[in-house]
Amino acid sequence: MPDDSRSLLAAIVADPSDDTVRLAYADCIEEQGNAARAAFIRLQIEAERLHPDSNARLALEQQAEALFAEHWIEWWAEVCAAVGLFVPRGRASSIAGRAARWLANLGSAGDDNPYFREAVGVRWDRQVPSYPDRFALAEFCRGFPESLSISFFWPPTVLDAWPTVSPLVSITSTGSSAAGWDDGSYLRGVRSIRMHNFEPKVFQVVARSANLTNLEDVDILEEIANHTIDAVRLLSGRNLKRISLQVWNDADATAVAEAPHFASLTALVVNILPDRPDDYEGTSRRIATLAQSPHLAGLQELTVYGQLNPEGCSALVHGSWRGLRKLTIDAEFFGDDPADCLAVLFQSGAFPALEELRIDSIFLRREAIDLLIRSPLMKQLRHFACSAWGVDGVSDADLRRLPELFDLDRLETFRFNPDHDMPGLDELKRQLGDRLRMP
Repeated sequence: MPDDSRSLLAAIVADPSDDTVRLAYADCIEEQGNAARAAFIRLQIEAERLHPDSNARLALEQQAEALFAEHWIEWWAEVCAAVGLFVPRGRASSIAGRAARWLANLGSAGDDNPYFREAVGVRWDRQVPSYPDRFALAEFCRGFPESLSISFFWPPTVLDAWPTVSPLVSITSTGSSAAGWDDGSYLRGVRSIRMHNFEPKVFQVVARSANLTNLEDVDILEEIANHTIDAVRLLSGRNLKRISLQVWNDADATAVAEAPHFASLTALVVNILPDRPDDYEGTSRRIATLAQSPHLAGLQELTVYGQLNPEGCSALVHGSWRGLRKLTIDAEFFGDDPADCLAVLFQSGAFPALEELRIDSIFLRREAIDLLIRSPLMKQLRHFACSAWGVDGVSDADLRRLPELFDLDRLETFRFNPDHDMPGLDELKRQLGDRLRMP
């Protein structure tokens, strides 16, 4: 690698958030003859700057994926050669890619390739029994394979060498053991870590890591109850911006609500779990506990999973998080009439700063359409996304009223996933144009 591109890569690793340096790197490698990789970097950066529901972003992502499909073997071969992984065999058009593959495979036998492409990522093919069960997925983000899904049984030398070819920003670890954790310097650039189905000792080691100095985002998915309290306690020394966790009981909710170090959070993802099936009273109580926390009053983004009845929705609406700008509800609505939940959520004065709302499912009857049209909340939104059920039971005339949900001078994106296509949606497509995103 020439000195100028090497120095730019070092700057990207030192500050993964700086897109200016990434674009300078793209210019540099284009001058060196790597126009495809340069275009890929630019496309991913441009797409990342747009809203996830934007059709313009989708078009850029599709262009980036087409480039990746053509060149991923050579780009991945360069990474593998640098970090000590098996280098894939296959077509490589660049001189660097061909050289990396030839040198790394010199003296090796067989034509097995333990990788396959997945969108803009590289996944290990678990059908190849000779390859260690340590690597799951590497995703290219803003031009570089900076997001890894791995097991920490991986040889430390692989991760130690990663910053020589790419920033390492996000790690997802599944089924890890504390014995396999290596607290190396490669962790210093990591902003996000997701831990799923891990031994409790693993999180203790991670939380105390001296190298995770830039950690901002933690996702804890553990199938065992009573670990949330320990996680909250162990994270007391972290200045986190986002956390995702499960609330199994009232004690968990209290621990989260009373954690003063969570005052730094701007985003919370919480799965409110019932003690028993249909325990709506318990889930409502836990939501209310979180909603009244003074330490969570600064949240700008909130995602809620679980079960919601009108009382739970009321707890959400009347929480201390009046500055919420984005709310995602991926929950089942329950009650004498599920529309009662919508009536509470969309009441006047709810979420005065909200600009984006995402609801997993709405039973789209005429009454629901009337309610949403009357709601001031809908008129303040810039982004709205929902899945709709029961569309096949709604008249075309009612569906043609859907544009009335919005202030069309304010709305930027509407991602709509109806369970049934009908001619009545044509008016929505006509008035919203490129702002509408449908499957």
